[in-house]
Amino acid sequence: MSPHPPSHRVSDVAALLGVSDDTVRRWIDQRHVRAAKDTTGRLRVDGASLAAFLVTQQQERQDLADGAQTQSMRNHIRGIVAKVVSDKVMSQVELVTGNLSIVSLVSTEA
Repeated sequence: MSPHPPSHRVSDVAALLGVSDDTVRRWIDQRHVRAAKDTTGRLRVDGASLAAFLVTQQQERQDLADGAQTQSMRNHIRGIVAKVVSDKVMSQVELVTGNLSIVSLVSTEA
């Protein structure tokens, strides 16, 4: 066994998983994964901790796909809110995800 367990730079983990550096830092802050500063002061993500977290996340996604849990669709679409048009009662929200655009009507209060 090596004296130093595998660790990875935050930016490398983010690029590999297709998430932002801020997402990886949030996982660290929320203690989903462990991290420590290296000798140069850079934050490095513990490889074993990251692997365990990803396995847990994969199982949760599989449970959702199998219907073992229920969760609203809004928690599954990643995109950017490109436009919001509001009046006193309703708002039209346009979400761009990949090459698709999704338009939704919601109450302005929501």
